[in-house]
Amino acid sequence: MKLYTAILSMPLAHLTGVRKKVTSQLAFCGLAFVVINAWADVDKENFDKTVHDDAAYQKQLLNPKSNSVSVGGLRVAANGCVARRKIVMQNQFLEPKSWAGSKFLVLSASFKNISTTARYMSPGSVMIHKGGKTYKFDKFEMVAGDGFGVLSEALNPLISYRTKLIYRIPVDLTGKVVWQPDDRSTDVTVSCGSI
Repeated sequence: MKLYTAILSMPLAHLTGVRKKVTSQLAFCGLAFVVINAWADVDKENFDKTVHDDAAYQKQLLNPKSNSVSVGGLRVAANGCVARRKIVMQNQFLEPKSWAGSKFLVLSASFKNISTTARYMSPGSVMIHKGGKTYKFDKFEMVAGDGFGVLSEALNPLISYRTKLIYRIPVDLTGKVVWQPDDRSTDVTVSCGSI
């Protein structure tokens, strides 16, 4: 209560200064609001352009010109793709388990280190385009057998490595397969044929 009476007993000149300060703060807030809205309109134009360009970008990604490309110091190639209900190996305990409603996409790949230092390989991801939609499969199956998966260690310069990468996909999915061999370079894709 004492604070209230102290404020009421203040001279009017002091309140006039407060009024001017509040007015200038409101003017600043109004100006900031106008600037932010103008920036949002420019950002909306850029977003609309990005969405339009995104369609062209997706079309480019889904239509690679080759089955091989250089990325991250490696020359990678998709030598072919096949779909299988089961992966048959010499040791049945190493085979990935079959699930109802799924099959395996087996991508035969080769990596060659074309740089002057050791490089790590990546399984990347595969994309399958069907019915106007693109499905991206970026989780590959870990198979503990020779000739499957990628090395956990780097590949030395000028060394080549051939392998099979396995991705679990829906049993009824067919279409054009595109491999994105390096997750860090999302604009690099290679053709793998159709399943």
